[in-house]
Amino acid sequence: MTKKQAWIIGRAVIMTGSIILLFWLAAYLFTLTYPFIIAAIIAWMLSPLLKYLKIKLNFPSSLASFVSLLVGISLLGGSSPGLRFFLFTVSANSLNNCRHGLNRVPSSYSKYLTKPFYLPGQK
Repeated sequence: MTKKQAWIIGRAVIMTGSIILLFWLAAYLFTLTYPFIIAAIIAWMLSPLLKYLKIKLNFPSSLASFVSLLVGISLLGGSSPGLRFFLFTVSANSLNNCRHGLNRVPSSYSKYLTKPFYLPGQK
């Protein structure tokens, strides 16, 4: 191995290690900051309602903040059951229905693909 090849391999190892460390650090920081990110997104989404209540309807700042917070929590709480229904019931049923369409697959593959799909803790 020449000196040039050793430098190339060394730089590749350092870059790979740096990228892995960067992704690990980003994942670790995300676990610490995701509540703040979610709060910032919710505040950004409720900002037009807050401005409307303060400017057009002449609500005091504190009352406008309180009303927009209640509306936001109501919207998130009202959409939560529908999202859960879609994610868990409809998706699982769709996957189980896809399993029944496997009769066109050769028999050597179908014994592996026709096992039922269960969500965690569902058996």
